[in-house]
Amino acid sequence: MGNVNDRIERAEKTRKYQKDMVTINNGAYYSGTLNKTESGRTCQNWTSQSPHRHDRTPWNHRFRHKRLGNHNYCRNPDGESRIWCYTTDRRKRWEKCSINQAKQIIDKDADSKINELNKIK
Repeated sequence: MGNVNDRIERAEKTRKYQKDMVTINNGAYYSGTLNKTESGRTCQNWTSQSPHRHDRTPWNHRFRHKRLGNHNYCRNPDGESRIWCYTTDRRKRWEKCSINQAKQIIDKDADSKINELNKIK
């Protein structure tokens, strides 16, 4: 049981760390899975050039270590005021993402993991 309790404690620490990353340095180190903008638009994959062409790709040396990749999660690779993404809406090139929504996803994921660990006890 001690091992499970240790894993639950680690899950709680991870939750706190991930929630901090949403706001520290305007989310520059955020690596969560939010993929919708604050208005609900779906984020475009960072490796895609459609519908919006851009240079913020994992292959561009300026953005190589900015947590971009073959995904469509909100990020802040260039110092905006918070996490953002290009959208799949041809009429809206990019949009900021909700910090509160990002934290809700982190909480949901952590709660799910902790609930599974509690079942093992």
